[in-house]
Amino acid sequence: MPRSRWDATATGNASCSTAVVNAVVLNPGQPKGQQIFVCHDNGDGTKSWYGVNDESDLQAQIAALTTNSADGDSADCGDHTARKRRKATLTTNLNNEIGPGAGSGKACSLAI
Repeated sequence: MPRSRWDATATGNASCSTAVVNAVVLNPGQPKGQQIFVCHDNGDGTKSWYGVNDESDLQAQIAALTTNSADGDSADCGDHTARKRRKATLTTNLNNEIGPGAGSGKACSLAI
């Protein structure tokens, strides 16, 4: 089983001229999620480290989705609050109309 290799000089697009093509290394000094590199043959006689687990784009997408979701939730809460207010107003108005109307109806039926 091959040994794991640590290389503190491995960073994105840096030269890996002393490593063999397709060598895989771990650079624990890099940010989490951006620590594994492969020595890539550029096809022109040069080699460079290529980060294979760089999740910075993924993290940016997650942050954007979280922001959009939060904005949507706020809008939903605002809409929900407005609907509750309209319902309460409608209920109050109906209760106000039903109250006097019911009493008037009784008085009319008694007068007939």
